[in-house]
Amino acid sequence: MTTTTITTPEQIRDALHDTLSQIGDFSRCAVLDYPLTRNLGDHLIWMGCMFYLMKLKNASIDYVACIEEFSESELEKSAGNAPILFTGGGSLGDLWMRHQSFREKIISQYRDRPIVILPQSLFLSDEESGKRIAKVFNSHPNLTICVRDNYSYELAQRYFDGCRVLKCPDLAFHLVGLSGLSNQTSEPKRSVLYHCRSDKELNRNSSPIELNLPNVEVSDWEAYKKRVFLSEWISYEYKDLPIHWSLQNLLNLARRMAYSSRIHGSGVWQEWFDRQKWQQFHPDSPLLKQMDKPYLQHRSWGFTYSGILQFQKYKSIVTNRLHGHILAVMMRVPHVFLANVYHKNQGFYETWTSELPYCRFVKDISEVEGAARELIERYPDGYVSSS
Repeated sequence: MTTTTITTPEQIRDALHDTLSQIGDFSRCAVLDYPLTRNLGDHLIWMGCMFYLMKLKNASIDYVACIEEFSESELEKSAGNAPILFTGGGSLGDLWMRHQSFREKIISQYRDRPIVILPQSLFLSDEESGKRIAKVFNSHPNLTICVRDNYSYELAQRYFDGCRVLKCPDLAFHLVGLSGLSNQTSEPKRSVLYHCRSDKELNRNSSPIELNLPNVEVSDWEAYKKRVFLSEWISYEYKDLPIHWSLQNLLNLARRMAYSSRIHGSGVWQEWFDRQKWQQFHPDSPLLKQMDKPYLQHRSWGFTYSGILQFQKYKSIVTNRLHGHILAVMMRVPHVFLANVYHKNQGFYETWTSELPYCRFVKDISEVEGAARELIERYPDGYVSSS
């Protein structure tokens, strides 16, 4: 249980910093399980992690890797025996086994250094699964497991008694106060976004339906759409820039630009140029060049901007994604928060955000209309003052 009433995102950020101070100091580190997906929530976590490590821990990030590109030799060459950190998220346990299997492999193999699993939600389908994972985790002499809700904390304490278990908010909250993270814009706002996931974490009771609210639009993260993928393709395909482009490079890029404009309209390029301005001229952008694999850091940085841009367009949001909730909290967007298929959403809300005045958690979609109308009436301009 939290010991003080939390009513602002700044207090959640401070709680994150207070707890993570217990992982100790280190001058360098490796961070694994980079999110090679377009799930924007994972990139918010990643950016929060990178900036936390550099700004507050003063740590050099000497090696980063996604699962697909992890190399034992590169880890040893770049980071030596520095601590290994796993990015946070919702993949701890047996729901997302590709990530869990990778963690177990690394934890089993690297017993000679501290390992930290950054804030996660823990899901175990049964007792046997918990015991199997516990055997791997508890055998490591210096493993710290951070979990981000009360339910996960109690579950982790039960199974991982050979590890240090900490409870703290999601790492995305380190981005609170980031320049540009605001819901204030000069553009007129649309009414309501139903920000809805469609994967195996979808609670079927919150599937997209016609809500009795004005001007409702239904969409998952904009980053999943092909018109945003073009920006990602350019960032990854030309990750070794600045290097002289070949004629073939330029021809390929021209074809992509022409195709995207024809299919999605010229507005896609305005967003693309705005994204480049964010990536190149934001006051925190120079830090990305000091991290391992800057092209990956810029990719996540671009996704961060995509989420901010998407949410800035609306006066109010309904979301069943945890990071839809977290981004709306950080941006101070009035929103209604729905359950996912297991305890992750409700557990996080009850642990950290239940006292925030501009958020309502509902368990059934039939309750959305009343909660949304209440928020719209209270915040008609879609902006919540930070004072």
